[in-house]
Amino acid sequence: MKKIISILSISMLLLIISVGATAAQDDCPPGLEGDDCALFTNAVATTTAGATSFALTFDNTTSIQLGDLLTLDISAAGEGAFLMADGLITTADVVMPSAETGFGGMMGGFLGESTTGAASFTLVDGMLYFGSGETVDERTFSSITLAEYPDTEADLSFGGMGGSFAVDLADAEWTTSSADGATVFTAETSFDLSDPAFLDTLVTGEAAGLVSGLAGEGLQGTITINNSVSVDPTTGFLLAVNTSTIVTFDMEALIAEMGDDAEMFGDMLSGDGGVTITLNAAFSDYNGSFEITAPDEAEAMDTFTAESALTAASDGIPALISSYFSTLATGSDAGLGGGGGGFVDNTYYGNCTTDQRTYIEGGSISLGETVSGDLAESEAATWTFSGTAGEVVSIAMNSGPLDTYLELLGPDGAGVAGNDDFSGLNSRIDGFALPTDGEYTIVACTYDGFDAGGYDLSLETGASAGGEG
Repeated sequence: MKKIISILSISMLLLIISVGATAAQDDCPPGLEGDDCALFTNAVATTTAGATSFALTFDNTTSIQLGDLLTLDISAAGEGAFLMADGLITTADVVMPSAETGFGGMMGGFLGESTTGAASFTLVDGMLYFGSGETVDERTFSSITLAEYPDTEADLSFGGMGGSFAVDLADAEWTTSSADGATVFTAETSFDLSDPAFLDTLVTGEAAGLVSGLAGEGLQGTITINNSVSVDPTTGFLLAVNTSTIVTFDMEALIAEMGDDAEMFGDMLSGDGGVTITLNAAFSDYNGSFEITAPDEAEAMDTFTAESALTAASDGIPALISSYFSTLATGSDAGLGGGGGGFVDNTYYGNCTTDQRTYIEGGSISLGETVSGDLAESEAATWTFSGTAGEVVSIAMNSGPLDTYLELLGPDGAGVAGNDDFSGLNSRIDGFALPTDGEYTIVACTYDGFDAGGYDLSLETGASAGGEG
């Protein structure tokens, strides 16, 4: 079952890839030379240097199909205004009047209910505001104070908006055309998902670890990326970025890798499988006058949800917005249309016992504290705290590169709680009532032991998802 659910995380990853995460290059990409090369490679720098504000309109769709087992469709369209200083976005307001999430197939109901609602993102004076509701006028807001998360490396550059498009598309030949007075650059490339060139060229750092892990769980197939970039030949400013990413899964290979799960899910996975993502963004009204203010009221976001959203902040504002609202779409928060909280499963399954992992000592952790650590392959870190019977605690493990897994051992060493994938690949034992007095041990590990990388672990009182286990 985990092999199936883990594939869903690739949709967010491919959205980031399709926009492009590499900086503009000094070298000309294949197919471009002379003035065309200069116009293309300097578009981000020229726009950043010459613009203090701009408007944005966009639409984004994501569709996932896994045979008859699952379909997932997410779409959003909206507009926004942005103010910049010294090349960084200082103030922003993005409103999506209609964001839709639809689930189908045999497993669709398990992941969440289909929703339609309004969503928004605002950045004012170092505060992030995320709004959601059935309509724009019915939005309620949650806030994040960036200063309270000093380890967050948010990319607030213009390039992080998607203007820093990938010019290193391997085996891609860029072509040039004209449309409505703009110079349009286009390129297409295809990869095998297990091709090292795909990882080396398009996916770096944390994303590479995620794709490698998914490939290890039977994810095979091809990916085709189409990029189109429009630039004003007079001003050199970026006008539009249009991308589409089409992934076709090898369903037979997936079924073959499922082992015992194949008997239960194999028939459901027959047929087509893949991910299709499109993003169209148009930039206009450069150096225009925009008035952007913070919402009148907003509730401070709980630490776990905030840290989950901020894990994508280094990939730019679009990735940050998608990360937060993807959490809502899967039902772990209020939902776009104001729906209820997510499913809380604190069941202990013994996934990271000493005969399966090499235990390393992390140290002690106190209520209200967040600590950091690193795991090598097949390692599990132990962290201890003192608790009293009846006390309700929540334990969160957040990481970019890791498919996290949490377990809690009681004072006698027996497992009492656990969680996997509370939000994306992040885990949380939420609202668990301690059964007895004594010293408890948190086991921070990964689902299959193949991942390596850093993580943050937090211990809080109470529950954030509305459930106690």
